[in-house]
Amino acid sequence: MMRKRCSIIIKFCKHLESAKCIHCFLAKKLIEILAAAGVNHIIIDNEHTYTTMEQTINMVRTCDSVGVAASVRIPTVLEDSIKKVLDMGASGIVLPNVSTPEQVYGLLKYAKHAPEGYRGACPYVMSQ
Repeated sequence: MMRKRCSIIIKFCKHLESAKCIHCFLAKKLIEILAAAGVNHIIIDNEHTYTTMEQTINMVRTCDSVGVAASVRIPTVLEDSIKKVLDMGASGIVLPNVSTPEQVYGLLKYAKHAPEGYRGACPYVMSQ
């Protein structure tokens, strides 16, 4: 199954002249291949896959090392999920099941540092 998925993605990479963003389940080596093919933004899906936080942070770090922006689709819109993903160094978050601007503004308080939000700061994390 993984071999077939990789071959489909590699075939898709040949057609990246107009599309520079791919949404799929990723492995570190695949991120390096996609970066070499010209992809500049990757969405790591933690909502529809069984990706652990350890796998996610490894993929975010791989993206950072090859110059690719990494957004993480979180499984639930909770303060803890938003803060952890941003502390990993992700460039952005894809929020599931958010349908109104009011919900987005309410969630921004978890992503922003004081005085605009409630996110703390720690010198030992990779947050951007």
